[in-house]
Amino acid sequence: MEKAYKDKVYIGLDIGTTSIKAGTFDEQGYLLHRVSIPTGVLSPEVGYAECDALALLEGSIEALGQVYGWCNEQRKVVRSMGCSCQMHSLLGMDASGKPLTSVMTWADTRAQAQATRLGAHPRIKHF
Repeated sequence: MEKAYKDKVYIGLDIGTTSIKAGTFDEQGYLLHRVSIPTGVLSPEVGYAECDALALLEGSIEALGQVYGWCNEQRKVVRSMGCSCQMHSLLGMDASGKPLTSVMTWADTRAQAQATRLGAHPRIKHF
């Protein structure tokens, strides 16, 4: 008789600047299985810190595919999934959702001079 799918698990996906990580956790929060897909930061000029949007999407799909494959092999039931992404990133997209730019990450410093100038303005309140 084939083993039934009964053990509930939760999946976490972290889309970071250096790698995409996906993990499966049991109901007590213990990590059962982990996958890491390396990503790269593009720095074509000084101050640039970008990621390829399509590479992040493909890496996320690959990581989730591997985790779901493990869940299937282990007869686990996926109850829910959570996702975290790079903080303070910017991606220009067209009306259909197609990327127009690379992902400008939190580490990009091209706007530093403008940020400093705005911060010094008397009408700008600091938080």
